[in-house]
Amino acid sequence: NVILNKFDASGWIKQYSVFTLPGKDKSGEQKTNQDSFVFKTNINKIRDFNIFGVLDGHGPDGHFISKFASEFIPHQIINNPQIKALTDPEKIYQKLKENNCQIITQSYIEADNKLKNANFDVLESGSTCVLVIHIGSHIICANVGDSRAIVVFDEKGENNVNHFKEIPLSIDYKPEIPEETNRILRSGGVIAQIKDELGEGVGPYRVWARGQDDPGLAMSRSIGDLKSKNIGIIPSPGILEYNLSKNTKYIVVCSDGVWEFLDNKTVKDMGKNHYMDKNPTTFCHELVNQSLILWELNDIVVDDITALVAFF
Repeated sequence: NVILNKFDASGWIKQYSVFTLPGKDKSGEQKTNQDSFVFKTNINKIRDFNIFGVLDGHGPDGHFISKFASEFIPHQIINNPQIKALTDPEKIYQKLKENNCQIITQSYIEADNKLKNANFDVLESGSTCVLVIHIGSHIICANVGDSRAIVVFDEKGENNVNHFKEIPLSIDYKPEIPEETNRILRSGGVIAQIKDELGEGVGPYRVWARGQDDPGLAMSRSIGDLKSKNIGIIPSPGILEYNLSKNTKYIVVCSDGVWEFLDNKTVKDMGKNHYMDKNPTTFCHELVNQSLILWELNDIVVDDITALVAFF
């Protein structure tokens, strides 16, 4: 578990914190934490140029993939020559926006391509990746998989917690979303739940190769999972934007270890008092600890749980 808490009075982000906890297998043994996170501040010495996010690995070597992508993707964005040449946040934002955010999308695709030469399992291992790119007064959120980011703001601008509202910064990329379903079916993939002994579908919808009992991926976009790339699983992120204002309060980014049992509104409500107390660390702890309790109540395993919070 890692806790960070920085304070930058002059920038948009005032404080941030991260807390991560490894999951448990069916026998209650702690397993390898396959979640990774990234929080890069004042990139290229530019105030209010920050990248932060959460990655959730899966499969035998998912931890290697989430770690690799957490370093490689931000590095590609930050060191892109067109970005490195600029110092004005607004110009950096405009450059990142060009051609449907091509620089950002390309960094995800390059990470996926680079994994073809990795010396660990990339055929049946992969990772989600939700990155929040904060530049000046702009937020660009790029996401593959089902980790998630939300932003909370005061809709009345009165600094009253009763008026805090949340909106998603990312889409959970599941195979049952129509656009994703169409692409997977066109690519020859099959979408179905796992069948129990009575032949009833249980659990999430998964992506399978036609006539095969693998790969069974419960998401429609990911980094890695090279076996799934010919049946419609893509590494290209979905991108949503948000403009910051003085009414923006906090951004929460978590792996599905949190979102499995806590919805966006609950997470927003959980954060209100921590925000007023200027304590993102206690917020992260509550998110992780509440999630752990719910996993132990509802399942025979516990997923890795990671919560990242930025206060504005």
